[in-house]
Amino acid sequence: MSSPAPSELCFECSLPMSGQFVRALGNIYHLDCFKCHDCGKVVANKFFPIQSKDSSTSFPLCETHYFKRLDLICYNCNMALRGSYITACGKKYHTNHFTCSICHLIFGPKDSYYEHDQQVFCHFHYSTRFAVKCCGCKVAILKQFVEINRNNLNEHWHPECYMINKFWNVKLARPNSKLLSSSEEESLETPLALLDKQKRMEEHVFRIWTVLSAFEESSAACISEMLRHVSTGAYIIAVRMAGKFIIHVEVLFAAMDKIEDSFIKEGLKSPSHNREARMLCRKTVSFLSILSHTHEAGSRRMGITKELLSLVTGLAHYLKILIRIALTASLKLDRDYADIEALPAFLDKLSLLLQDPISSAQHDNADDERQLKQVSYGYKSMSTSSKKSSVIGRGISSDNPTDLCFACNATIEDDCVRFGLSLRWTLDCFRCDECHRRPILPVRSVRDRQRDRERQRDKRRDQAAESGIAYDSSTDYDAEIAKLERASTSDGGRRLPIEDYYLSRPNPATLAIPPNVSHKAVMAAEKAATKVVCTQCKHTVSHAEKGFTFSTKLEQYSYLLNVALTRLYMVLKTRGAVPPPKQKPIGLENSKSNQGEASPDLLDDQKKRDREAQNASKEVYDSWRDSSELKRIRPQELELDRKLSATARLPRRSTVVESPIGRSAVPSELFPSPIDDHPPIKQPEVQAAQPALTIKPDSGVRIVHENAPNVISELKPQFSNSDNNEIIYTSQTDKSLDSDVVSLVDMPQIMEASQAREQRKSLSRSNKNILMTELSSLESLVVKHAALYLLERSEMSKHIENLDDLLDLVEQKKANTFWGKFFKPKKEQKKTGILGCTLDQLVERAGVETTMTNGQYKLTIPSLFDDLLMAMRQVDMSVEGVFRKNGNIRKLRELVEAIDKEVYNGNLTEESPVQLAALLKKFLAGLGDPIFPHKLYKLYTNLQLEIVDEATRKRILHLLITLLPKSHRDLLEVLFVFLRWVASFSHVDEETGSKMDIQNLAITIAPSVLYPPHSPYNREDTIICNRSIAEYLEDQDEFYCVPEEILPILYDQELFSFATAELTRKDIRRRCEVVFNRK
Repeated sequence: MSSPAPSELCFECSLPMSGQFVRALGNIYHLDCFKCHDCGKVVANKFFPIQSKDSSTSFPLCETHYFKRLDLICYNCNMALRGSYITACGKKYHTNHFTCSICHLIFGPKDSYYEHDQQVFCHFHYSTRFAVKCCGCKVAILKQFVEINRNNLNEHWHPECYMINKFWNVKLARPNSKLLSSSEEESLETPLALLDKQKRMEEHVFRIWTVLSAFEESSAACISEMLRHVSTGAYIIAVRMAGKFIIHVEVLFAAMDKIEDSFIKEGLKSPSHNREARMLCRKTVSFLSILSHTHEAGSRRMGITKELLSLVTGLAHYLKILIRIALTASLKLDRDYADIEALPAFLDKLSLLLQDPISSAQHDNADDERQLKQVSYGYKSMSTSSKKSSVIGRGISSDNPTDLCFACNATIEDDCVRFGLSLRWTLDCFRCDECHRRPILPVRSVRDRQRDRERQRDKRRDQAAESGIAYDSSTDYDAEIAKLERASTSDGGRRLPIEDYYLSRPNPATLAIPPNVSHKAVMAAEKAATKVVCTQCKHTVSHAEKGFTFSTKLEQYSYLLNVALTRLYMVLKTRGAVPPPKQKPIGLENSKSNQGEASPDLLDDQKKRDREAQNASKEVYDSWRDSSELKRIRPQELELDRKLSATARLPRRSTVVESPIGRSAVPSELFPSPIDDHPPIKQPEVQAAQPALTIKPDSGVRIVHENAPNVISELKPQFSNSDNNEIIYTSQTDKSLDSDVVSLVDMPQIMEASQAREQRKSLSRSNKNILMTELSSLESLVVKHAALYLLERSEMSKHIENLDDLLDLVEQKKANTFWGKFFKPKKEQKKTGILGCTLDQLVERAGVETTMTNGQYKLTIPSLFDDLLMAMRQVDMSVEGVFRKNGNIRKLRELVEAIDKEVYNGNLTEESPVQLAALLKKFLAGLGDPIFPHKLYKLYTNLQLEIVDEATRKRILHLLITLLPKSHRDLLEVLFVFLRWVASFSHVDEETGSKMDIQNLAITIAPSVLYPPHSPYNREDTIICNRSIAEYLEDQDEFYCVPEEILPILYDQELFSFATAELTRKDIRRRCEVVFNRK
């Protein structure tokens, strides 16, 4: 290359050339003038050309600034990204520079990282320092979460933890456990230990929810099918469904026995469940008893009766309580006593049954006599290994199914001793027939008896306290309890293990039985010759068999259920309700007659009856499915305010392929060597948001993305998360969820819906009932004014002393007018706590939507009452005297103070039903204005005193309840629906039940919802108020609707032609005069 001419000038400084120079980019430069355009560094050895904005000239860049213009600079080291790199938080990193901001752990291409405040953290440090903790399990939330506002506090839950708490009121964390600070947690945990702990909790939570919800759905489907087929007359199918339900109960009982064994092994006191299990069995037997008396009705179709509804509701209620007890007990073993096998074993027992389709309610084939799999789903004693075993009977002999003690012929409803399946003895009757030596009792049997004796002692104390008699504590010592403590030991050799007892049965051929005697006499003779002998007396008999074992109380309950089912099946078979083989029973689809044995006329009659039964069954089933009252488990789950926290992600890995190579500008003297003329470097393909670079389609630089994560659409959150700054994403809806599944929580609504439909059919009104909850705010205002208008012209008009007081109930006074603002009353100081506050204040402060209504809609009530009613639905409400007794007064006062000061953090389900009922009454009575406002009190009392005609009194009651403010009416509906459900447990059987029917509940709840403003109650006022509440409770479905006489005003087009703001009180009353006087 020739030297530059003396007249050539440097392109950069415009001075003549001298000494070393650089020829590049079509120009000539002094060596010191050939610098990076951005930083001024000499780049003669290596430069990257780039064009100016107008593309008229080119200028050099150093490597760093060239890659910086391409946005390919590592955020950590500020160096160029030439190979693979990682994109995170809007920044790019070298693969070995992408580290945790605290511990500098290098993230691999498949490792997850967590973002917070534009920084990157590892799993360990994000979990300990920034992640919010789940209210249910106290473990960091790293994926999906549910955020709810309760008492003005944001609670965060894993979705499954939230559902577990919602359906069974159970939290997986240890009660009253404190959250550790980040420093404490980091000192106690290692990254691997914390990750293992979180994975284990996640597996527990997911499996608990999936298994228990599936078990509930399967059980509820059996209950629903039982009711459906009974109501349509398909009794044999109902029996088969009852058999499947009993298998579910047996499996649950067997799982609970395993849990109790674990408590005994640890030397612990197990949770009590005997009462709930006994009530469940009695409800089931009562249902089977109804089926056995169906012939008395004289009709194939029974229909839905109150007794049937009560039984089915009770089945669902007690089964749900037992599931909660079992779950709580297994979690206690896992949390507190490190028994990591207790919870998986409990869930495995339930899920094993669900895997067999024949146990499902959907499997219903009358000709399918295939047994359940040769697996002991419940108890081994009732396993289906017998060839005669089926869903009905579980292998119990249909010749003589017995539930009697072999020795005393009394029904055994407790734990006992059995030999085989059918031979059973009570623990009091079992002994050696020779030496009368008794066996060593199991620890659980001794504990149950001790618990029963202690319960009787506590009952004596309560009776003495109620009657005001001083209790003699010297009677607390019970000699029977002391005796029972020795029953689980050998007691000095006076007791032997159960394995040391034998059964000696005679040979029928050796019995001297006269000829032509009855089979019953033969059985009696064989029984008289049968002996129980111990190992020390075995020599007194010629032949003896081993095989005695103890049967637990729950196992005995399962046996009794199967005996009752077998007896029912035999009764129906005797009456001809059981179809012969190869013939479908009435009510099954595609039923066929045996055409070889029946005439065409008989075939037609049979098909006609089958079609009628099918149509009736389908009508009932479809009405449930389409009913507005039916609530299902899956829609409730999908309505969760779910959000996906986008804190955990896979790093986005990219690779720069064909990285640009810098060109060398060799310095030269006056006679320099030629510059290597490389082809021009193409610009990389970059975002259009960088206008400084020219984008060309044939770019020589490609960016290839590897291991790109699934795209998650970013959405604006509904409300900000005050606890952290993570980006919040919404999750996709799970399409696999089945919205047609019925759960145990649905059963009360199904029963109430069925009962309401029966009532509606009997009413046969010409006008459609309109619920008050269906009205808009304007319609509700019109209805209330119309009710007040009719009330002024009723028999109660003379008792309306101040019309303005009633108008205050109808509409809220507006203060946005000039005179309203001028004469605006002084703002009351906002009350804290709960007692003394009005319902409007409580709803505004801590209102929650509840589904415990008379239909599918939701109502807003204070969270306290929602928590109380939900807790009471989780406990046994058949306890005698619930709502009548006052409970523990001192503990009640402490509970009220803690809840009122909002410092209570316990579990309400751990309180007794009596205590919860007393707590509910206390807070109802402590409202600033009761559910039935003080302004209506005189109208209610005078109504019962003066109006004798029942129809007139009912009409005025309907008008009065229509005047209630929305918050009062909403809580009233939720409360009365709950009390109606409580009344279903008033009489379970001859011995058990709360004795709190509608009338008794009205007596106990009236002083808390309807009372005078100042003067105390007198006896006469109490009786008067009880009548009104009782009438509301009995016919509450009608009172939730708009009064029929007000319906014409709702259909008045002229009235609703006004704009909402223009419609005044006078306009409404004027139209009421026109509409009501038109009649």
